[in-house]
Amino acid sequence: MKKLLLIAAVMATTAASANVATYYGDKFHGRKTASGERFNQNAMTCASNTHKMGTLLEVTNVKNGKSVVCRVNDTGGFSKYGVALDLSKGAFAKIAPLSQGRAQVSIRPVSGETLQASNTASLAQQKLNEEKVAAALAAIEPVTINQTATISLAANVSATE
Repeated sequence: MKKLLLIAAVMATTAASANVATYYGDKFHGRKTASGERFNQNAMTCASNTHKMGTLLEVTNVKNGKSVVCRVNDTGGFSKYGVALDLSKGAFAKIAPLSQGRAQVSIRPVSGETLQASNTASLAQQKLNEEKVAAALAAIEPVTINQTATISLAANVSATE
C-alpha cells in the first residue's frame, strides 16, 4: 500500500511540474531574435522567458523520452498561454511530431561539464552554420532583370505565275 501511495505521489508531482513546449518557424525564419541573431527554424534553439540568453537546455518529451539540447536565443509572449518554451521547428521535430504542435516536457539546464565532446562539437558546428546562414541572408540583394527580345517573323509567300 505504501508503494502505491509513493508512486501516486511521484506521478502527481511529475504531472504538476510538467511544462508545455510549442514550436515556431516558417514566418519567423530569417528574422532577428531578441539576442540579435537571425532565427533559423532548423537550428537547435528555443525562446524562453525564464532562462538567460545562451543557456543550454535539455528538453525531454515526458511522453516518449526523446530529448534535445537547445540554446536559448529568443524570448516571447507565449507564457501567457501556459507555454514554458517555444522551440525552433527543428528542435521540436526531434522530440515530437510537428503535427502535435504541443508537448509536455521536462526542462533541465545543461552545464558545460555535462555535455559530451561530440555534443560540444555539434553545437559549435551548429553555431557556425547559423552564422553562415545569417551572413548569407544579410548579403541578399534584390535582383532586377531587364531583357529585350527582337522577334522577326518571316511570311510564307507563294508566288504564282
